[in-house]
Amino acid sequence: MFNHLQRAAARTTLARQPGSISGETNSISGETKLRAVDQPIATPELPSAVPLMALSTGFWAFKTLAAAHELDLFSRLAGGAGTTAGELAQALGPHPRPAEMLLTGCAALGLLEKTDGRYRNTPLSEAFLVRGKPYYFGGFVQMADKRLYAGWGRLVEALRTNRPTTWDPAVQSSMFDGEDPTMLALFWEAMHSVSTMTARKLAKPWISIISAAFWTSAADRARTTSSFANCMGSCARPYLICRMWPRSPREKLPRPA
Repeated sequence: MFNHLQRAAARTTLARQPGSISGETNSISGETKLRAVDQPIATPELPSAVPLMALSTGFWAFKTLAAAHELDLFSRLAGGAGTTAGELAQALGPHPRPAEMLLTGCAALGLLEKTDGRYRNTPLSEAFLVRGKPYYFGGFVQMADKRLYAGWGRLVEALRTNRPTTWDPAVQSSMFDGEDPTMLALFWEAMHSVSTMTARKLAKPWISIISAAFWTSAADRARTTSSFANCMGSCARPYLICRMWPRSPREKLPRPA
């Protein structure tokens, strides 16, 4: 009798507690039969934190790229030349351990590939990160590293003050006023890198438009290319457009520096 009262009291206590399980108990077996309304409420599964990890460590990938570019790693490996960590350490001066870490990091990012113990450029780095190549993108990488990276490190300051962080409007009329010549040259090289990327996409539709509307004579072609040069910065876009069309007077256009 005492045990029966204890079980009844326990059932009453559980039923009064939020989120508890209640039901009818078989007096012989002691088993509790749950009603549908008393089934435990399933908690939704937490989303993965992997995207946050990728965002938080994004600068690891960029600084690995920037360091390899600054050490001219990709230009050293141009044309299929391979290297080992030991050879890179001898050429650049670092200890073999950090040299191996740099090569491994670049391989993980898809910038290098490892075959028979030697690291070589992937098609991506061979096309865009070797100095002197037509579509060299290293200028933008270098500007992002040397000029923009520090400014983004002061983003909270910019949000609170509504002021730029890479130049001082109190003493400069623009970001180019009193700019370090080295940084200014770096900016223009970066803009040229971006222009070559967009030029390849713009070239094909522009060729047909220019051909039909403007380039009806040699004089028209000369005037059109002159207009392009005046409005497109480093001339990367008009140069590539002319280069992709055999009938254009590309022999008159100097190669962008």
